[in-house]
Amino acid sequence: MNDRYENLIKELRFRYHKKYKVELDDEILYIIIRINELQVDLKKDIKKNPPLTFPKSSDYLFYGLGKAISYLVAGIGFAFLGILIFAAFHNTGNPKIIEKKGEVLIQVQAQKVDGGDTTLNIPIK
Repeated sequence: MNDRYENLIKELRFRYHKKYKVELDDEILYIIIRINELQVDLKKDIKKNPPLTFPKSSDYLFYGLGKAISYLVAGIGFAFLGILIFAAFHNTGNPKIIEKKGEVLIQVQAQKVDGGDTTLNIPIK
C-alpha cells in the first residue's frame, strides 16, 4: 500500500481513538476513506455542471413538461391497465339463454355503478 493510504489510516485511527475511544479495523477505515473521496469527487462533478438558464419563461414551462411527460404517459398506462383489470373481473351476471316470441336470445344483466341494472337481450341467429 502507498504512503498516502497508510498516513490516512494512521490519522483516522488516532482521531477515532482520541474522540470515541474505539479501535477500528483497517477495512472500516478504508471504507471511510473511500466514502470521503467519493464525496469530494461528487462535489467536483456538481461544480462542473453549469446552471440551467433559459432566455424566455415559456422555455422553463416546456422543459418542465418534457421532464414530466414520461410520468404522465406511465400514469395513463397504469390507469388504462387498471380499467382493463376492473372490467375483466367485474361481475356482469350469468348469461341466460331464453326463448321469447319464437326467437332465441342471450340475456345478460349488467349492473350499473349507481346500483341499477340493465338487461341486454342479444338475439342468436
